Amino acid sequence: MEFPELVTPDVYSKLLNEDVVTSDAADRFFQVGYFATPKEMEELVEGQGFKRVSHIATDTFTLLGSSNHGLVIAQC
Repeated sequence: MEFPELVTPDVYSKLLNEDVVTSDAADRFFQVGYFATPKEMEELVEGQGFKRVSHIATDTFTLLGSSNHGLVIAQC
């Protein structure tokens, strides 16, 4: 495992409950990012009055939720 210091209950708990990684062991890129679930992104889009048309994974994995990036397609 490349970064075992990041695979801890504390890091996972913070990511799951606060959507952030604050461990000093993490690269700064991850410390300033906000990590949302697919469901949370859909709720944000729909909460602003948009109609969600589709939500797809955009990385090599095609299963939404296992991909690092997603694309929400919406219309007014």
